[in-house]
Amino acid sequence: PQPHIDNWKKGVYAKVDFHHGIGGNFYSIKNQQLFYFRSLLELYYMLSLEENRKIINYIYEPFHIDCDNGHIYTPDVLINNHLVIELKSKRYLEKLGDDVKQNFEYKKLQGQKYCSQHKMEYKVIFDEDIGFDSARFKRHLHNNPEIIIKYQINFNSPERMVIK
Repeated sequence: PQPHIDNWKKGVYAKVDFHHGIGGNFYSIKNQQLFYFRSLLELYYMLSLEENRKIINYIYEPFHIDCDNGHIYTPDVLINNHLVIELKSKRYLEKLGDDVKQNFEYKKLQGQKYCSQHKMEYKVIFDEDIGFDSARFKRHLHNNPEIIIKYQINFNSPERMVIK
């Protein structure tokens, strides 16, 4: 919808849902705040940060980067105020073609440049790097409802969480 496209261009990502991934929100015990997520990959990764004792804090969509082309890029996660993470699905990138890949590579370069200037580290993590599989994660949540309760997980479209 056009309002979502307009918000995305302005960098107001919390009000954007393109219905590509399964989004929602959860309560971060580590950070004592509610975080939004746009995909199961993001939720999976942030739940792993919750359980990792080496992670002191993390922030979802921590800041905007003003790109050289006038667009805005918002990385996914900032860990311990130093490590900037961009999460991506390899299949998603491969499925959507060259323009999406070029846009991803451009944003990656902008993220690396920004992090270099601010003495931070930039890293892209693909789903396969962390063993993420959407169907397996859905089953895991289905079989462990205590996780949903513990982190107060709410899905924008709960019907999309049905195991087939």
